Amino acid sequence: MEIDWKIIDSHEQKFENSCIPSAVEMVLKLLKKVDSSYYDQQSQWEKIGSFAYYDGRTIEGVTFKLRNKLTVDELFAEIDRELKENKCVIISLKSILIDPRQPPNKCHMYVIYDYNEKKKDYKAFTKN
Repeated sequence: MEIDWKIIDSHEQKFENSCIPSAVEMVLKLLKKVDSSYYDQQSQWEKIGSFAYYDGRTIEGVTFKLRNKLTVDELFAEIDRELKENKCVIISLKSILIDPRQPPNKCHMYVIYDYNEKKKDYKAFTKN
């Protein structure tokens, strides 16, 4: 997927623990389903609570799916399949892997948008 970095740069994660709806909003903005002022998902976050809320939910014509019961091999195959279909993949990673100062049980959401064949690694972005 081609990324319009102006959209990502202007997007804000409004609350400390609203990275899940923030990631959903970024995907919707990139797909041009909503405008840059759209923050409805974060505004409703206290009522939502987890990504399970989005499983099977269609927002502005985009359906989100939860895939938390996959093996590691299945997970990478699913990510690769989604990227080949020109889709983004929202993924949660433990923050300790990214920032060792964070508590080990804290997670943060990232949006995978491409694969770097040369480095054998995924390209992702996030907001915090």
